[in-house]
Amino acid sequence: MADVPLSIIILCHRNDQRLVTCLNSCQFAQEIVVIDFESGVNWGEWQKKIPINVIPRSGRIQDFAQARQAGLAAAQNDWVLFVDSDEALEADADLKISQLLSDPKINGWWLKRRDFFYGQALKYGEVGQVWLLRLARKRNASITRPVHEVVAVTGKTSYSTLTISHFAHTHLNEFLQKIIAYARLEAQFRDRYSLLRFWLEICVYPLGKFGFNYILKLGFRDGWRGFIYAFMMSLHSLLVRIFAYEKMVS
Repeated sequence: MADVPLSIIILCHRNDQRLVTCLNSCQFAQEIVVIDFESGVNWGEWQKKIPINVIPRSGRIQDFAQARQAGLAAAQNDWVLFVDSDEALEADADLKISQLLSDPKINGWWLKRRDFFYGQALKYGEVGQVWLLRLARKRNASITRPVHEVVAVTGKTSYSTLTISHFAHTHLNEFLQKIIAYARLEAQFRDRYSLLRFWLEICVYPLGKFGFNYILKLGFRDGWRGFIYAFMMSLHSLLVRIFAYEKMVS
């Protein structure tokens, strides 16, 4: 039943079971705004069941902040919630969100995200304790950073008990392709720097990223999943710098 005065904003480029799970978990909202990047979803069928406003876009997502800002501009409710197409809200999210919206002193709420990898929630590493500012009053919200975008809220924010589940990678090949795609995007927005700095960062940052995730953040306690995650994050760090250098010398 769509009865919570809330607009949920979803960026969509996929058409799989994760999207179905995502949409089913959001159907309590009065409005769902979808920025659709050629996902191939039959939105007409979904619109028969839940209130979805689809804003079509062509190609791949090149600027995440710009895409989310378009969803924010289209939202009709005073409160908005940003959800990715590979995320799902918990079963009692409607009750928790209704309580959060009733607090007149708060303009934004932080949600805890649980990352799942090969069927198991990761408890350690950089994804083990992730809090995201996702629920906000529309008039107080804005989006910054074109990649790994951040919701900025003016006024008071607070932490909620609401949890969002993240099913980012169903298999290793998808994980690798996503790492490459995000690294290319991030490299586009990097400033030029010297060859000396490039080699220093190549030698320090990827290895440091692995040590941070696997040792300092106790990623080893997640077993082989923790090792793969730490390795992939280290690879992302390496690729960002390689792609940035290629852009610089081209």
